[in-house]
Amino acid sequence: MKPSERLGLYYNYGMERIIPFMIKRWRLTAALTVLGGTVGFFLSPLFPSAYIATGTQAITIDFTRTGALSDLDVDRMLGVCEDVALSAEVLSAVSARTGLSPSDFRAGAAVQRTNDRMVLSRRGQDDPETMVGVYVWLEETANALAAKRRSALEAEAAEDVLNGLVRCGLDLAAEPSSKRCDLSGPALDAEIERLSTEISRLNRLSSGISPALRFGAPDFDGIRSRRLNGRRGVMTVSGLMLGLILAVLFAAGFGKAAARPESDPL
Repeated sequence: MKPSERLGLYYNYGMERIIPFMIKRWRLTAALTVLGGTVGFFLSPLFPSAYIATGTQAITIDFTRTGALSDLDVDRMLGVCEDVALSAEVLSAVSARTGLSPSDFRAGAAVQRTNDRMVLSRRGQDDPETMVGVYVWLEETANALAAKRRSALEAEAAEDVLNGLVRCGLDLAAEPSSKRCDLSGPALDAEIERLSTEISRLNRLSSGISPALRFGAPDFDGIRSRRLNGRRGVMTVSGLMLGLILAVLFAAGFGKAAARPESDPL
């Protein structure tokens, strides 16, 4: 007999004994299952509690600067703010103030976004520590967003100046005697090069934040924390499953002793 056939025979043999026994002794099966769930429910407080704290940052887009935007463009503009909140720059600043390593803080952190706000949340086992962590994270994120928007505005202003110098250069090329430009020749070329370098630097500092984004004051007063009760549910379900497994094992052992076949089924 092949091993697979032997295994199937044992399985069928066992089910023929276990299932009828569990149905016949359904009160015992139910009692063990309920007992396991009850034990799991009352043991759950013995395990460390988990908390989640949340804080919000208001975000809007100045459509007078951008004109009409598609949903995809809006999503991209707002998505950059999430990247800033979870950037190494922000997490390092949070780590310096909380004592948690950036990786440990990031492990319990999450960012959700709606059309007009960004929600920062973090899970932890200590309620006050979790709230303080979100407070610091929200503050560092707000500071980073404001600084990057300033860089974006400076880059935009520098680009306007650069465009004006380029137009001057074109005018001088067409009319060398033109007096509309304060700079010409090597001085004009040097200033164009300097502004180009400065714009590249400012764009790097802005991290893709658009100057059309506007950020409200972070809602520190709105930071809230709540206890997560999911652990109790998990423990209860685990207890129920354990009780059911005990019922199956009991049925298997009792059924084998009470209804042993006269001869080896093999």
